[in-house]
This record gives sequence, C-alpha cells and structure tokens, in this order.
Amino acid sequence: MLSSGPGYQATSVSACATLCSKYVQDCYSFTYNRKSKLCTPGSRLISSATLFNSTLGRLYYVPGKYCDTSKVNFTIATNGSVSTCLWLSDILATYNDSLYKCQDLGSNLFTIKVPEKLNILLNAVKTFNVEYWIGLNDRDQEGVFRWVDDGSVWTKSFPLFAPYQPDNMLGEDCIQYHPIFYPINDYLCSHESRFICEMNLIG
Repeated sequence: MLSSGPGYQATSVSACATLCSKYVQDCYSFTYNRKSKLCTPGSRLISSATLFNSTLGRLYYVPGKYCDTSKVNFTIATNGSVSTCLWLSDILATYNDSLYKCQDLGSNLFTIKVPEKLNILLNAVKTFNVEYWIGLNDRDQEGVFRWVDDGSVWTKSFPLFAPYQPDNMLGEDCIQYHPIFYPINDYLCSHESRFICEMNLIG
C-alpha cells in the first residue's frame, strides 16, 4: 500500500480526487470506499484526465515516484534531472533539535551537493523571508564542512556561501539558508531557526 494520509468523507470518486489534491500537495494516489464514502489520500497528484471506474475500496494511482507522507506532508521538488522530497518546518529549533526532528521523520536536514539542489532550495524558500537550517556544518573541524547525511566534505565545486562567508563569528559552526546573507551563511548552532528536511523519493 502506498503512503497515505488521514481519511475524509467524499460523495464520489471525483470528489475524493479533489480532496486528495487539496489536502496532499503532491497527491500520488487515493483509495475510495463507495459504501462508507471514505476517501484516503496518498502522495502525488492524480491527472484530471484519469478515468474513474470505482469499485469498493479501490486504489487509484498514477505510476511513478512519490514521497512518504505518513508523518508530515513531504512533497516532490525537482530541478533539471534532480528530484527530492522536501518538508519545510514552521517551527523554530536549534541545529541539533532540527537534525533530530528530521531524523524522527525518517529524513535528514537538506543537503546541496549539486547545483540543482541549490536551485531546489531557492525555489522552495522564495516566498518566505526567514532562515532555515540545512545539513552542513564544521563542528568536528573548523573550516571542514561536512554534509550530515553521509559525512562527506563540501568540495567547493560550485559557490554556496554569501560573500565573505563563512566567517566563524563567535564560533559559528552550523549552516542555514539566510535571506540577507544569501544564499547560505554560518551561524551559531544554538540559534533557533526553521529547518528543511528531505528524504529520497519512493518508487
């Protein structure tokens, strides 16, 4: 069974499809029980051209990759040939707490190992004038920045930091997207910011 969200009452299969697209940003699938009229969304958008020939509790889906939305609404973000599942928090947390919260969701803090991932980040946060923790830090060795998902070192193969950053002011070891020190900047790990979790697509 594909990842699914909470159930809703719907008068028809088409109404269920509408609810799925409304409550799950990238609605991949849904089940609809004609007897109980229970609609249970999944996690990627159903095409409006899809034909619905409903049977009791039938699963409707479009083949392809999707995000696990069993805990929070991870959604697909794509740039070029690179895709990932993202969730942007609306709560504030220290760097450590952000990392733990992402791990509790089966994910990790967002990483930017290729230019396409930077574009994904900038597209995701462009309407929010706030800071977000990402999965990069130099806590183990000053000036050696490692990605939290696999411990690999940032290779500096393309520019990431704002001009004159990172500067390690007052011992800044953790990295965040910053709308002023754009696009990313080092900051005190004890500071509370929003954060971005990501996980691999399923399928």
